[in-house]
Amino acid sequence: MDYASQLKNLVKQKEFFVGFDSDGCVFDTMEIKQKECFCPAFIKHFGLQAASKYARELWLFINLYSKTRGCNRYFAIQHALRLISEWDVFAARGIHLGGRMPSLDAWLQEENKLGLPALQAKVQA
Repeated sequence: MDYASQLKNLVKQKEFFVGFDSDGCVFDTMEIKQKECFCPAFIKHFGLQAASKYARELWLFINLYSKTRGCNRYFAIQHALRLISEWDVFAARGIHLGGRMPSLDAWLQEENKLGLPALQAKVQA
């Protein structure tokens, strides 16, 4: 079913439109976004190729298959880094990330608009 076309061709019946932006609940978009975009980027950025199977398992658990499903991507990174430091399969493959990024931790505590514009502003400051 082509939802985009349906929405574009929707015949106006009222003076208002009510829509739901519930990524992963109404529309099944979370899985492909996490598996095909965010997870590979996470593995590449943090140099986790030597343990990519485990990094993928960890990332998808955090973002899709646990009570943290749908958390903000920056909190997901924070959570993933902590779990990587606790899971010996990473250390066994020479991956030692330290479990945290102090600058990310500080930003997550001070910022209330956790998105790319706020992150870019912080980095450029």
